[in-house]
Amino acid sequence: FFVPLNEYNHRVLREEEREPQLNAMTTASNGDTFRICSLNINGWKSAQDKGLLQQLQDMPGGTPDVLFLQETKVAQIDEVLLAKSLKTIGYEHVTLVASENHRFGGVLTASKTPFTLLGNSPAEKGRAMAVRVEGVTAINLYAPIVWNRDQRFLDRREAFDDAASAWIRELPEPH
Repeated sequence: FFVPLNEYNHRVLREEEREPQLNAMTTASNGDTFRICSLNINGWKSAQDKGLLQQLQDMPGGTPDVLFLQETKVAQIDEVLLAKSLKTIGYEHVTLVASENHRFGGVLTASKTPFTLLGNSPAEKGRAMAVRVEGVTAINLYAPIVWNRDQRFLDRREAFDDAASAWIRELPEPH
């Protein structure tokens, strides 16, 4: 089986893979379950232009109860605008942690029910947040990519992984 790679050693997408496809449980949540969807959106504006909100509504079982977005590429001040958009599809509770350079990174958690923000990753701002929702601790994480085997990329990723692992181990246990 041959997978073509581009000049960055990334897999080349076939035409049918270019549009985002959301897959989900085919049943809606009930009192015993809730659904979490995690997506790298490669920019809020881009995701909006591609119909993200409609795609979430069209998922089998409807919009997930909790939505994790990575790589939002927005400034912290934009949290109000994103929350307003997400409220139109049922997300009443929204928290954004933007990166210092809002052209990169940023994670957002949206939920239909209240959640508690347990903390943000100390490794790099805008890379991770931990929340407790419905008694479950969940982590919304956007790890740095390793473009190639260049040592500086590997060192950055290793440092991030070590810091994120230590941070996760220190999160409070559910009561």
